[in-house]
Amino acid sequence: MKIYLYKFATMLTITHAGILFGQDDTAIEEDFLSSLNEASEIIAKEKLNIDKIPSTVTVIRRKTIEHSGAKTLYDILAMVPGIDISMSASGKREIVVRGSREKYRDKIKLLVDGIDVTNNLYSNQFYYYLFPAALIKRVEVTKTPDAIYGSNSLLGVVNVITFLGQKGNAATFDISSENGYLTTLHQRWAIKNGTLSVDMHKGYSNPEIEADPTLLIDLKTHRVSTLRSKELAYALEKTKGVGMEWNSGNFKLEYRYQNYIKGSFFGISNVVPLAHDHDVSLSHHTLQASYDGRLDPEWRWHLQGSDKEYIWDGSYRTFPYDLQPTDDPSKDVIMGAYIHEREIGAMGYLKYEGLIHAMTIQAEGSYAKPVKSYYIQYVPALGQQETHLTGEKNIIKEGIYRATEALSWEDLITPWEDFSLILGIRADHYSDFGYHTSWKAGMVKQIGDADVLKLLYNDTFRAPSWIELYAKAEAEFHGNENLKPETMQMLEGVWLHYLSNSNRIQLNVFIGRNDDPIVRATNDQGLNQYINGDRKTFRGMELSWRWESVDDNILFLSASLTNNSDPGIKYQKANSPKKNIKGWFDWHIEDGLHLFSQASYRSSITVDHPGQSLKVPSSFVVNETLTKDMGAWSIKGGVKNLFDKDVEYLAGPSDIIQNRYMFIHSHGEIRVLGREFYLRIEKHW
Repeated sequence: MKIYLYKFATMLTITHAGILFGQDDTAIEEDFLSSLNEASEIIAKEKLNIDKIPSTVTVIRRKTIEHSGAKTLYDILAMVPGIDISMSASGKREIVVRGSREKYRDKIKLLVDGIDVTNNLYSNQFYYYLFPAALIKRVEVTKTPDAIYGSNSLLGVVNVITFLGQKGNAATFDISSENGYLTTLHQRWAIKNGTLSVDMHKGYSNPEIEADPTLLIDLKTHRVSTLRSKELAYALEKTKGVGMEWNSGNFKLEYRYQNYIKGSFFGISNVVPLAHDHDVSLSHHTLQASYDGRLDPEWRWHLQGSDKEYIWDGSYRTFPYDLQPTDDPSKDVIMGAYIHEREIGAMGYLKYEGLIHAMTIQAEGSYAKPVKSYYIQYVPALGQQETHLTGEKNIIKEGIYRATEALSWEDLITPWEDFSLILGIRADHYSDFGYHTSWKAGMVKQIGDADVLKLLYNDTFRAPSWIELYAKAEAEFHGNENLKPETMQMLEGVWLHYLSNSNRIQLNVFIGRNDDPIVRATNDQGLNQYINGDRKTFRGMELSWRWESVDDNILFLSASLTNNSDPGIKYQKANSPKKNIKGWFDWHIEDGLHLFSQASYRSSITVDHPGQSLKVPSSFVVNETLTKDMGAWSIKGGVKNLFDKDVEYLAGPSDIIQNRYMFIHSHGEIRVLGREFYLRIEKHW
């Protein structure tokens, strides 16, 4: 009877909290979340206790985010078991989920306040990884592919919940020893018939980082020579954004703008630029209107419409046109593009909330197309100037579009007090490749008072991006209109053991396969093209322990082990770390004073390429943050990489140039981080 009463109480709480949230009673919301221990909106689009339902969601709550000194979403995700943070030579942030390192796209679904911010052009969203932690209330992560979320949730879902719509105003300012700053503002006004919330942020970073020499490899002769000596990397990063929410009763209007400008770091082609005069700007706009209603106490409905825009605009230096060592930047081949994508979408769902069933039926559709695009490629030393190339010389096929329709059904069933079951199916139709059906099933069984067992299965897919289908610039990879969607099937078991209410051990064991992965390859004729590659397999385990004392001290430890199999592509195979150990301790020294200690270990990585095998060494990093709260003011200071250890990221070989040459950094690695000191001042009102 215990679970029936729990579900009934949860239903009533959700129903009444929805009404009370409209009145903006933040205290009620906080009590609601605390009563559920750890809550998630990823599963069944509701705030539910993640230990009681068939899911594998990790929740990073506000208290942990605040005390850890996390500056960006990038820092928050680094605390999640089974996730490692990496970076490509071009400076693109990469989320390594359970050992899967994807060079060009992360294959995760990223939601910001429930809004999908992934583009159709590249199927990526790394421009949001520098979103400020000061504006984030909590982050929910599932590393299991989720069929109900459709394309791009191949390696999981990340849901970022911001402070928009929440009571309370705040401003922060961060300054770093790495030549950087970040400032944020969150303000909320009560206006007649509703509330208006706004958040803003702006950040800058341009640390001085020296890159290793670049080696040129001749694949025919296996000759290795030095193309470029040590140079300062072009590590510029700028970010700015605005979010707004108008809430009036059951109606909500949301807008978010995110802009990210980046240099080419260690070189787009692993060749560090001699001049820092070309960068890329990525902008993402979202406007969404939604309305919620109820048919009766058990049935409710939701409708929303959205208008999204994504703009990729810029150029970058690649390599000398004659592939000879030089100190003359005018010999660099400069490439770039402008692509403006627009997508209009609509979604609606009907949800039933009963004692035994929590069922959702959802329909959605979208229409997207590039409204303008052109390609750039020239060599100043040859007397060429920037020209906007269109038609047959454009970077992407012109006149394309993507129309999608999807219908899904999901039901969370609790037939007995110690057992729950979740079932779901989703049918998608894409105008550019046809139909795909995904499905999921899971169960949770409570054994006594101390143990919970879960078993989950998901079968989902990722649609090819426009670049993978339609890219056509001569110097870039060619698209392949015959590509099939890549699929993922994942089976996962979870064991939870409670030593006490505040002392928990969790073990996750998973096995999966990625069929028809979309990869970049060079065939025997020298054509660079996207293809459906050979099957990849995933297998591994994650063990974690969380302990919380009565005086608000928290200790968290986790260890991850993966043994994935990736057949790789000719001359492009690179392994990911197999072992990852991390932990943190939030020490409540006294009222208003916290010390947060964080440590992480990552095992070594091997890079295979013709002629030799390079090894990126293991790393061990310790971060310390001290927080002092003084009423409306808060001061935070800390250091990242306390012991100033060398920390290397994997930098595998470049793509093949002229069907013969490749570039690689001399040690197959890029060193990004040294010791960094930072200070944050925060004001609440």
